[in-house]
Amino acid sequence: MASRDIRRAKAKQGETVSESMQKRHQMHPVTYILVVIVTVFSVIAFILLPMYGRTGSVGHIVFGTWDGQDIAWYSGGYFDQQREAYARKAQESETTASVESQLYSIWYQAFQSTAWHVAAVTQAKRAGVEISKDSLDKDLLTYSAYLDDSGKFSETLYNETPLSERVATREKRSEELLASRYFTDLSTGIRTGSREKAFVAAMAAAERKFSFVKWEFTSFPDTEVRRYGEANAAKFRKAKLARITVASEREAKQIRTRLADSTASFAELAKAHSDDSYASSGGDMGWQYAYALEPDLTDKAQVEEVLALKAGEVGDPLKGPFGWVIYRCDNESVAPDLTDAAVLSEVRSYLNRYEKGKIEDWFVERAGKFARRAAETSFTAAAHEAGVEMAETGYFPINLSNTFPLSPITAVPENATPYSAAYSEDFFYRAFSLSKDQASSQPIVLDDQVLVLKVAGEQPISADNAAMMDRLLVYFANQSLQSDVDQELMNDRRLKSSFDETFSRSVLGKKS
Repeated sequence: MASRDIRRAKAKQGETVSESMQKRHQMHPVTYILVVIVTVFSVIAFILLPMYGRTGSVGHIVFGTWDGQDIAWYSGGYFDQQREAYARKAQESETTASVESQLYSIWYQAFQSTAWHVAAVTQAKRAGVEISKDSLDKDLLTYSAYLDDSGKFSETLYNETPLSERVATREKRSEELLASRYFTDLSTGIRTGSREKAFVAAMAAAERKFSFVKWEFTSFPDTEVRRYGEANAAKFRKAKLARITVASEREAKQIRTRLADSTASFAELAKAHSDDSYASSGGDMGWQYAYALEPDLTDKAQVEEVLALKAGEVGDPLKGPFGWVIYRCDNESVAPDLTDAAVLSEVRSYLNRYEKGKIEDWFVERAGKFARRAAETSFTAAAHEAGVEMAETGYFPINLSNTFPLSPITAVPENATPYSAAYSEDFFYRAFSLSKDQASSQPIVLDDQVLVLKVAGEQPISADNAAMMDRLLVYFANQSLQSDVDQELMNDRRLKSSFDETFSRSVLGKKS
């Protein structure tokens, strides 16, 4: 920057700058190392960095590319600045994470920030965006290395800075301004149309409250659980077993031979050779239900083969999805005793994990009968006949996922509140398409419960909330833009990362 350019830029900027500017001098590298030496991971970073690079060049490490542009670390560059910033945050935080874990986090966050920076600069340049000389000169008037103790630009300090360093600083600040301009232009370009505003406003224009009844899946009766268990008794046979799992058929046959020859016990061989979770207990699996064996075997015929073993008998090796398995039967299989509370609990657990649709269908059928009865009599009378309690929500608008800070869905009594309703599009559709004089809604399934609603009241949204909705629309439009930009720029097609292997080799100094 020539002296006349400095004076011209000063005239535009004014003689002083903000008092909150950083101190005038950047730390000397030696001073910096002495400061950060208190943190082990910073020491590691600075000691190892000069040693490695993608092409062997000192102090230049490429961690990936964005659309062909290097995402590289070099001393004093954008990546290095981000790394320093995240390192300072790590030093200020209290964490029990290992040194290597903290170091990885610092470098990875710096890599992500730099990837965004490279993407923004590249996109801006390709779009023909430029930073004018005047804008850059004006920006450099606030650059920390050129400020005196009072926070004013010092022409003396500027001229004392080596020419190569000044050129590098101009280039660096130019790129940073380009990136800033790119995101600013995107965000300030957002416009929300009148129809869009009207649509969002209409969703929250009215608030409703509802009377409702619900059936929770946890109340699925024991009689139905027992009926399912009886119809599927084969699934709930159980046997006390032990198991050895190995990778190859050859090894499995060798172990089976040793067992037959009694040269080693099952427990000894399991501890020495098995690679599943039962190895440490000598292969002991305890009592196992038939359905629980199915994922570890190829087909149901193998399950039947295992359950057919006699007490003390060792089966032949079987090929399973996770290797070759040898089972020993410690207690022969027994049929399920569905009068036993523990067995009934196992059947219920199975239903909840694998057959929840049957539970849902059972409650939907009863909720449907309730809705039909409510149409014939009344909502209150139908609830009394069905033996279910009525509850009532407070007023709330259409507010899927509680996106807007408006009235949430609550109920009286509070423990009846269907909290998952806020995340169900079907719930809001059915609740707000329900006519005010309709006897009830159709059954609404919410995770582990089924609801039936009736409109209990409706009122307009408050003026304050209506005004807030207008402001929030702009905010959420910007949030949506950020998400869209993220998906467009940070995808696998454009971002090619070699971070993990480069970090391990060039920062930690590990050999691949």
